[in-house]
Amino acid sequence: TKYLPGSESINLWTAALKSRGLWAHVMMSSGNEGLTAVHTIRNMIISVSLLAAAEAALIAELINLLTDPVRLARIEEFAESDPISNGDSFMSASTKVALALGDVFLSFLIFAQCVRIGVHLGFMFRVVPEHLNTSIPLRDATIVLTQRVSLYFALGLRFLYAFVPLAFYMTLGSIALVISTVILLFALLLLDVIPAGPSRALLRQTEQD
Repeated sequence: TKYLPGSESINLWTAALKSRGLWAHVMMSSGNEGLTAVHTIRNMIISVSLLAAAEAALIAELINLLTDPVRLARIEEFAESDPISNGDSFMSASTKVALALGDVFLSFLIFAQCVRIGVHLGFMFRVVPEHLNTSIPLRDATIVLTQRVSLYFALGLRFLYAFVPLAFYMTLGSIALVISTVILLFALLLLDVIPAGPSRALLRQTEQD
């Protein structure tokens, strides 16, 4: 994928989806790899469950904040020092907290769906290799669900990342929201788009040696 003139980059979204689909096919094509696939899915479920547990605690704290008039009043005081709104905030404190709560809750639901599909995949990866020729629809479904798990995991993380600008908005105002959003988008660009040129040059150098 080209993102800059004359340069080629690897998009982790596309690479992850394609590699997960190929990985699922390889795991099911070999009868000895079913257990490896199950262990990999189990590790993914554990990782996502830990993130969801942390989000559950955060959701509980945001609900407490949303129902505490004293703490909401403090957020309103923070808005008074915002040079953009000049004390007249675009949103009330309760709306800001509710927006952050909705963002985290949506990420939690996506992670829950990721775990749900992962549990099904654990059974599918164990069964399909034993009946590879007679379970073609199930094999295709396993590949699609493996890619869907990767997509859900990526979306859940990004909604969790979005909480950071919203937290700055609650506490420091609109300028902090704008600055943190720009920094977050730039950081995601650096993390999700990897230049392929240096890796290819190193590979060519290794082949020549």
